[in-house]
Amino acid sequence: MKFASTRGEAPQVGFSQALLQGLAPDGGLYVPTQWPAVAAGIEAGESLPAVGQHLIGAFAAGDALEASLPDIVNEAFDFPAPLVALADVPAASMLGRAWDTVRLWFK
Repeated sequence: MKFASTRGEAPQVGFSQALLQGLAPDGGLYVPTQWPAVAAGIEAGESLPAVGQHLIGAFAAGDALEASLPDIVNEAFDFPAPLVALADVPAASMLGRAWDTVRLWFK
């Protein structure tokens, strides 16, 4: 998968190069040139590293870093984080969390 700069002045790069560089040389953010198809398959009660590998793996497909992804997500997501099905969260709670996130963007 290739990643392009939001400013369009930098060459496209692979997952690992976009991850290492952070910002593109032209100051833009790297975004995928196409959205990968993420197959359903996340089960309730699955560990956070397993979910991370499932989701991030779609963006790292074909990259040299793909083989190291299980070790990376196991180390990065090595903390307790209970996963809750959206159906179990009251709608008002979701709205409140979304509003807090929007407020933080503009601070």
